[in-house]
Amino acid sequence: MTVEKDIMDKLEKLNHKMKRQLAKRFQKGSPLSSVQGVTLHYIMAQTGKRDVFTKDLEQFLDIKSSSATSLVNYLEKLGYIRREPVEEDGRYRRLVLTEKARDIESELNEIIEEYIAGKFVGFTHEELATLNHLIDKMLANI
Repeated sequence: MTVEKDIMDKLEKLNHKMKRQLAKRFQKGSPLSSVQGVTLHYIMAQTGKRDVFTKDLEQFLDIKSSSATSLVNYLEKLGYIRREPVEEDGRYRRLVLTEKARDIESELNEIIEEYIAGKFVGFTHEELATLNHLIDKMLANI
């Protein structure tokens, strides 16, 4: 087995385990799935900085347009977001958090931040910088 194949196998395993672990964390105390929670967390992080559209979720989550639309429709149905027309161009609808979403913001932040922090226990600042650089190099090859 080549070193590259070994690394790819480990990355696949890491990705699978992280998705499973995050899903379990959301099952324990949240009415949301992990994808729904990550999506709301992303919208929350962007609020006040810029408008968020369904297209942004496609790129952030690396999903198809139809999947992003279904996700937005479901979050809207659950009452966590609403779509508002953009004043400059009524064809576009920005995603806006509702009061229901704001009510769970601190809980959602805690879930995501604890999850992320747990993945980097024992890493030095230099190791994190190196890992970030190496992942960027891999992403540039895709």
